Amino acid sequence: MSETSIQSEVERVIEGAADALSDDIVARLGSTMGEGLILLDQVSHSNLDQAIPVINDLVTSGDLERGANLLRVLGAAGDALGDDIVGRLGGVLNELLCLADRLANNENLNRLLDFLEQDDVIETLETLCKATSEVRNAQPSTPPPATIMGLVNTMKDPEMQQSLQMLSRFASAFRR
Repeated sequence: MSETSIQSEVERVIEGAADALSDDIVARLGSTMGEGLILLDQVSHSNLDQAIPVINDLVTSGDLERGANLLRVLGAAGDALGDDIVGRLGGVLNELLCLADRLANNENLNRLLDFLEQDDVIETLETLCKATSEVRNAQPSTPPPATIMGLVNTMKDPEMQQSLQMLSRFASAFRR
C-alpha cells in the first residue's frame, strides 16, 4: 500500500468516527468518564492499595473461594428457610425450653440426682451392672436334678444361702 492510500484510509476512519459521535454518544461517554473519575477518587481515598495484597493472598490460598462457597451455602439455607420451617423450628425450640424448665423445677428429679451422687449408691449400681453382665455372659450350667435331694443340695450351697438372705432383706426393706 502506498502512503497516499494509507492516509486516505485513516482520513475515512476519522470521518466515520466523527459521524458516529452524536450528541447522545458524547453525553454518555462524558458521563462514563465522570463516573470513572469518581470511582478512581474513591479508590484513592479508601486505602484499597492496602487491601489488594490481602485479597491476593486470599485468592492464592483458596480461602476467598471457600468463603464465597460458604456464603452461597448460607444464602441457600436462608432461601430454604420458609415461614413453615421457621415456625416449626420455633415450635421445637419452645418445646425444648418448656422441657428444660420442667426438668429444672422438678423436685423429684433433683432428689434423684442428689441420691445418685452418693458414693454408696454409685458402688451398688456398679456392682449390680457387673453382676448383670456376668450373669448375661455366663455359660449355662447343668441344672441340679429336679428332686427333693437336688433342692436340699442346692440349699446347702453357702452362696445360695447368702443370695436368698439378701433377697429376703431387700424384699422386706422394699415393703417398708
